[in-house]
Amino acid sequence: MALGPKPAAAAQRFGFVTPEGFVSLKGAAPVTQLGEREAKFRAEAFAADAYAVKLRDGVAVAMFVAKVTYGPAPVTTWKEYLERSLDGTAFANDATVLSAHPISMGGVQCAFADVERVTNGAAFRERYYAIPGGDHWAFVKLLARADDFGAASGSVEEAVKAITGISPNAEEDPGSRERGRGNLFIIGASTLAAALFWEWVRRSLRKRRSAKRERPERTPPVL
Repeated sequence: MALGPKPAAAAQRFGFVTPEGFVSLKGAAPVTQLGEREAKFRAEAFAADAYAVKLRDGVAVAMFVAKVTYGPAPVTTWKEYLERSLDGTAFANDATVLSAHPISMGGVQCAFADVERVTNGAAFRERYYAIPGGDHWAFVKLLARADDFGAASGSVEEAVKAITGISPNAEEDPGSRERGRGNLFIIGASTLAAALFWEWVRRSLRKRRSAKRERPERTPPVL
């Protein structure tokens, strides 16, 4: 069965919660800490059903994304699905699937995976969930710098447990291989956004370090 468009009501049947410590970009309130980059984050958030970032000192250090797709969740072929999808991206050689296995959420079989990525010498961690909702499913993702992954993953885990609308697949998944390729936009698009995201993070950190180096030292007063 080919991947179809997301029904308008599909996302409404899922209820997503913003992880604690994250700021949602799906709302109307401006996120002034992002500065001129907010518009680019908003553009990416527009295509998602949930989208939030974790900020520290004005810099986004983690990203939470959820996207609803029509069809059964690939919970029985999850590892193969991820590896096949990642192979279709420009960053395939940078990514390693550390673990991928089924998990139970409220008695419903879902799937979970941890992925490690090293890009331009910088280490990042990603966590994926496949959550069925009958005739549709939610692809949920956490992306964070390796140093920030531990703290961010705890908040995201609680937010995932709070998702409403979880129900068993309405049908088996004989066409998961075809849909795995069809869902490249979910991983591929967010991977491209992630590349821009982390490049901005690196630039922001470099500017901060440069400003600190250039700041003149205060001469202690003569007593």
